[in-house]
Amino acid sequence: MGQFNFVTLLMDIDLNGNIISSFNLPNIDYGPSIFESYFFFDDHGNFISFGYNINKFSLSATPEWKFDFSRGLQNMIGQAKTATHDELGNIYATGFIKDTITGEESTQTVKLSPNGELLWVSVDKYSNDTDFERGDVIAISGHHVFVCSEIAYNTPSGPAPQKFDYRPILYDIEEGSILYDTLMDINLHDLTYYAHYGKGHFYLLGKSYLPGGTADDFRYKIFKYKAEEPSGVSSSPKEIGQLNIFPNPFDASATIELKGIEPGKSLTFKLLDVTGRLVQQRAFRSPSYVFHREKLPSGLYFIKVETVDGRPVAVGRVVAK
Repeated sequence: MGQFNFVTLLMDIDLNGNIISSFNLPNIDYGPSIFESYFFFDDHGNFISFGYNINKFSLSATPEWKFDFSRGLQNMIGQAKTATHDELGNIYATGFIKDTITGEESTQTVKLSPNGELLWVSVDKYSNDTDFERGDVIAISGHHVFVCSEIAYNTPSGPAPQKFDYRPILYDIEEGSILYDTLMDINLHDLTYYAHYGKGHFYLLGKSYLPGGTADDFRYKIFKYKAEEPSGVSSSPKEIGQLNIFPNPFDASATIELKGIEPGKSLTFKLLDVTGRLVQQRAFRSPSYVFHREKLPSGLYFIKVETVDGRPVAVGRVVAK
């Protein structure tokens, strides 16, 4: 009837080509505009797929876990456009999250533990004038996550062709704060291709179309970024503390306790919801602080402790019952 179906197999094969085991993977809805391979194998042989969901498969037809990239938020859709992993098995993914009512679209980058637990999420839009933006390439170092988003917007002179620009973003790998963010307008259409880290530098490969040219009038562009300081924003040493939270989950209040930070140091407590919105902020002095639930709804929240000049000290997660 002129129709065909794909069957996706996950196979374990020895060095002689003999099949040790084989599993039919379920049909995975990766999302729209799938022109590339939306999967990779980690260092332990696990199959990681990403799109609307991030899935981790070992040698089984069912995933070990599945993470919804839209995080179950009402009226939201999300898609991971690319992902990578570190030697510990943590997964880093970037893409977009979109409000289906307003049409507003933002870059979303997440870090997941090897068990699929959300460690941090960053949701950010460069400008309210953009039509859409999405994280397209990603690379990591020991201290940073580098993402380049692709931003599209219409020119202000009227019905002109839609423009595309590069948006490089640098995150702290431990707690997801944005350390560097800019917009690069090279030509009419600037499209991302690949990102890489090596020898203290991040590299970005892009493709820029020349103004007024044809589809063949483009130049490949390579950008090199130096990022060696752990904080990325200050030459001062980064203070790292161990954060304990109890009780967790909590009802009316919870206590944070810091270890490894000098007593009496002036710090800032920040509580954020799963969208990255700041819901509480207080100044306190180490080593402990009691925060109250007030009118917070039940759910997962992120805790950030910073110095008074904004340098990260410790991060954690807490659940309100």
